[in-house]
Amino acid sequence: MDEIALVAALRDRMQGAVVAAADQAWAEARLPWARAVAQRPAAVASPVDADDVAAVLAVAREHGATVAVQPTGHGAVDALEGAIVLRMDAFDAIVVDAETRTARVGAGVLVGDLLAALDGTGLVGPSGSSRIVSVAGLVLGGGQGWFSRLGGLGGEWLVRAHVVLPGGTTAWIADDDEALRLLRGGAGLVAVATELELALQPVADLRGGTIDVPIEHSAAMLRAAATLVDAAPGLALSVALLAMPDSPVLPEAIRGRSWCSVHVVLADVDEAALAPLRAVPEPLRDDVAPIAPGALHTIAGDPEQPGAGTGWSALVPRLDDATIDALVAARAEPALAPVVAIEVRLLGGTAPERPSLVPQPSEPWILSSIAPMPPGTDGEAQRAAVASLADRLAPVTNDRTLPTFLAGGPLSRALPPAAVAELHAWRDAHGGDVLHPSRLPR
Repeated sequence: MDEIALVAALRDRMQGAVVAAADQAWAEARLPWARAVAQRPAAVASPVDADDVAAVLAVAREHGATVAVQPTGHGAVDALEGAIVLRMDAFDAIVVDAETRTARVGAGVLVGDLLAALDGTGLVGPSGSSRIVSVAGLVLGGGQGWFSRLGGLGGEWLVRAHVVLPGGTTAWIADDDEALRLLRGGAGLVAVATELELALQPVADLRGGTIDVPIEHSAAMLRAAATLVDAAPGLALSVALLAMPDSPVLPEAIRGRSWCSVHVVLADVDEAALAPLRAVPEPLRDDVAPIAPGALHTIAGDPEQPGAGTGWSALVPRLDDATIDALVAARAEPALAPVVAIEVRLLGGTAPERPSLVPQPSEPWILSSIAPMPPGTDGEAQRAAVASLADRLAPVTNDRTLPTFLAGGPLSRALPPAAVAELHAWRDAHGGDVLHPSRLPR
């Protein structure tokens, strides 16, 4: 590929900015949010409208490149060599229609901005634990969040989408178009979405917060959480076993500390439902209280600065004594110290209303872990610890997860074989090879 000719064609045919390797802005522009991935794309383009997106697709096809959509740089998994990265910042509109309980959001809108727009409306929308991921990434990637038990996994909130198809055609697609079902979970493998119309859920009483207990009470807290497996769909719950390194980059309040942290959100669910959790002795914190949608990100306190790290996730069929003992033992193992968080989240809840590539898991829990890589390290200790954690917990987990928890693994761990085959068939029939295949296995 002649990257100089590619960049010249992009600049000639689109209105938005194009950053290439020769530009001063390149070092920053090419970076993903997850800095453990060394991206080396051919160019970074920032389209201003759907016509720009169509122009990028056309140039990519003519020059033998692919197109990868990264609204915020989250979800990076490979070097993207020979790809044009799309940054969707210009697609930032949010229109909330409280009467029809819908929202239309651009592909560059962040989850936190959507939720802030819902403050005072009595409505909630799809939400992960972080405010700085894109709504499009969460929804089209089949993401799990605070209201997934209430309204479904990411794609199940999607009513219709405005897309640019691989051939350059722009259209609104709805459930009468097979492409929308594939987009729910297929994300940038099917089309480039520029705008999403989402269903919203009414919630009259929204509460959320954190209950912390000493790490010694982790088993008791996990057993208490297990009693809530059949709780009302409006209850969201995660239990994290945390062990912070003794690092000067961390606040003194948590440096070198270990504890068990429970994050809860109650959507029209009485706080009495939390009684089993509150019965665990010696609480260090309990700040569950009324909360606005726009403040939900404060519960988990996810990092908002880019960084490097690695992780692993798997579905958990039961939170029984064997599983709880395995989790507690893993947290106490010194060799797993680089893994700062071992977390289980409650799944289940409302049955899906809209067809999606991402099936609702039959497993009621999902486990995730994260091992940050401090600057200047090669990450070997973190990768080894995560691999050891996966081995240790293999007897109590299933080798499947959800797409947004893959941490670089193939989509075959998150989608059924038939869904992967459908994606390949659709791409073959519609010129989808121009869209970067990312985690799609052959």
